[in-house]
Amino acid sequence: MATTNREAIKSYLASKGPKEYQRHVFRQFEEIVSTPSVELGASGRIERDRRSEIKKDIEGISGEYGLGVAILVLHAQQFISGHIPLEIRGENLARKTETVAGKNGEQFLNVPLRMYRNNIEVLRELGIVYKYANDKNYLTHETDQKPCFYCSCGEMNPREVVIDHTSQELSDTYKIGFTLAPFGRPDRVVHCLAWNAPNRDGYAPDMTFNPDTYTDLVQFVIEINESIHRYFGDRGITDFPVIDGVHNGWAGNTLYHNHFQFVRMEKDIPILGSSAYWTKRLPLKKSAVSVSKIDWPLPIYRIDGQPPLHKEAGTQIGIEWQSSGSVKCLYREFDRLVRPKETDYVPVHAANVFIPGKEVGKAGYFVLRDCRRVDAKKVVAGIPPKRSLAVLESLGSFIIDDESLFKKISDASEEERSLVATSWLSDITPDESCFFLETL
Repeated sequence: MATTNREAIKSYLASKGPKEYQRHVFRQFEEIVSTPSVELGASGRIERDRRSEIKKDIEGISGEYGLGVAILVLHAQQFISGHIPLEIRGENLARKTETVAGKNGEQFLNVPLRMYRNNIEVLRELGIVYKYANDKNYLTHETDQKPCFYCSCGEMNPREVVIDHTSQELSDTYKIGFTLAPFGRPDRVVHCLAWNAPNRDGYAPDMTFNPDTYTDLVQFVIEINESIHRYFGDRGITDFPVIDGVHNGWAGNTLYHNHFQFVRMEKDIPILGSSAYWTKRLPLKKSAVSVSKIDWPLPIYRIDGQPPLHKEAGTQIGIEWQSSGSVKCLYREFDRLVRPKETDYVPVHAANVFIPGKEVGKAGYFVLRDCRRVDAKKVVAGIPPKRSLAVLESLGSFIIDDESLFKKISDASEEERSLVATSWLSDITPDESCFFLETL
């Protein structure tokens, strides 16, 4: 008789965790959600691999109800099956994420699991990475031979189910899977990634901005949210999540797969919080699209308009900013004994892109970034600087995986937290004097 996770589902449904839409997912798609990704024997080795059948079922849901519904069903299956841990070292993770705010609405979130997401040995010790995985089967594109977490996930973490998705409006077929370390409470924060799979020659578009980057990200956000709203709205369920889309611009786990992140945070991202940030509107040649600059420590532009022209404008801004940088730099630090390849250098000008789900493709935010400026530098109010300020940080949501740093931030006043946020973002602000948005 096949093993199922029905007892785990029953236990979860008996808790205070599930929202109404999640209870519906567990009832309506119980057969899929209760299927374990793999079945392990007494030795801990895989005896039965069921990922391909789950993949087929999830893709069937996508075809029938839409991509967004498929993502929510897969999310439930992934945390019930153990790919996304709800507990670690005896600590319950299925609880509200500890968060403190600054005076101006900035958020600091304590997410300690994020500290380990790239450390294979620690993840193996915690039982998240398969302890019998064969390192020789890990695939890499990196100069220093670090494994690719996308291409190696099947060997590294057999509980992860990865689906394929394409549509007429997307430029390519993408793979979609869930991170094991979401930006907050793992059963509530829906946090998956989509990435270009390598073609037959092993090539996949990298993270540098290209004409398909913005248009595909917008299209994903439209497909995900329209299908979720339609499905649950038709059933009278109103607490369904609204999913945002982001693109880091040049890094993440690897440069060598273009990838997007789709996430529903526990609280709205601060950049959306107030219209008081607007300072001026800059018309593009397309009159149906407008661009506004936001009063923020980093240069951020918001694009408004219907999706076809909206996509065109976003692509134009991204390409203009990227090409305005005169030099290239390494996309990340390498060990001093490693000799980087030419492909490890990227244009210094990159953009963090944010597509809010509630706008359903009619608005997007461009954060102008310089790849050489990613770490905060200064100690403010006794709080040390944070390294690796990525797309969420640029928008006012600071993910803190160091608990001692989070305690110092928690002990600070709201005014001091806002000073810290402003200082951190000012440290990574690029020189935009070469960027003449008014001429677009």
